[in-house]
Amino acid sequence: MELLEEVEEKKAIQEKLDQAYMQMKDMATKTVEATGGVKILGNNNSDTNK
Repeated sequence: MELLEEVEEKKAIQEKLDQAYMQMKDMATKTVEATGGVKILGNNNSDTNK
């Protein structure tokens, strides 16, 4: 019975992780759409506008 509970807990955690990933992906997509692109930041000022 204990093993079954651990499997169910692992499934629940994986589902939460998957949901969080999808939310982050959607947010990133909306951000890119709103700004019209992706700005890559580097350590050097000459690398900031790609």
